[in-house]
Amino acid sequence: MKTFLGFLQVGSGIGGLIALFNGQWGLTILAWGFALLIGYLGNRMVRAVEGVSQTGREALGGVSQSIDLLRRGEYRSALGVSRSTVSSFRMGGDKAFLPIALTIHAVALGATGDVQGARRAAQEADDGFRRLPPMLAADADEMREVLAVVRRELDRGVPDPSGLVEKFLAFNDA
Repeated sequence: MKTFLGFLQVGSGIGGLIALFNGQWGLTILAWGFALLIGYLGNRMVRAVEGVSQTGREALGGVSQSIDLLRRGEYRSALGVSRSTVSSFRMGGDKAFLPIALTIHAVALGATGDVQGARRAAQEADDGFRRLPPMLAADADEMREVLAVVRRELDRGVPDPSGLVEKFLAFNDA
C-alpha cells in the first residue's frame, strides 16, 4: 500500500510539472495539491497500521542527534535539529513522541538563550505528556522527571546555558 501511494504521489507531482510547463496553472495546483493530500493521508495510514508515521520514523533519529549535539556543545545545531524533529512529529501526527522532542527542543532553546521559547516548548511538552494514552503514560514518567528538571532551570532564568544542558544530560543518562 505504501508503494502504491508513493507511486501515486510521485505521478501526481510529475503530472503537475508537466502541466506547469504547458502553462496550465489550474492543473498544476490540482496535481500538487493532490500529491500533498496523498502524502498526508499515506502518513496517517502508516501511523494507524504501524504505530508511527513514516515521517515520524524518519524523525526518530533527530532525537538522538539533538542529544548528541547538545552533549558536544553545539547548541545552535541542536536547536535546528530539534525544531525539525518537532515539526516532523507534528506533521505525522505522532503525539506519543512529540513531548519527548519538545523537551529536547526546550533544552536547546534555553541553551541558546531563548528562555521564553523554552518555557513554551516545556509547557507544550507537559501538556502532551498528560494526554498520552494510559499504556504509554507509565513509560513517560521518566521523561516527565527530565522535564521537571528543565522547567526548574528555566524558572531560574538560565544564567548558565551549559548548566541547563549538563543537568538535562545527567538526568537523561541516569
